[in-house]
Amino acid sequence: MILDAVDFKEVLHEALFMYMGEPCCSIKEISTREKEGLLSINENMVVKMQDGSEFEVVFIKRKLTGKEK
Repeated sequence: MILDAVDFKEVLHEALFMYMGEPCCSIKEISTREKEGLLSINENMVVKMQDGSEFEVVFIKRKLTGKEK
């Protein structure tokens, strides 16, 4: 399954809602840490909300062993 940008934004917004346990405002902008001038080993994204709050989302790539597949 491949998500387009709009689907990804909706999924991310829902994940933030689940994380915070309360409704949150809409996402204003999504950028990478590289765009923000910072580099990281992992895939980091900065999520800026309409109310000015920010979240950093970290994607960690890992290999699955035979037991996890």
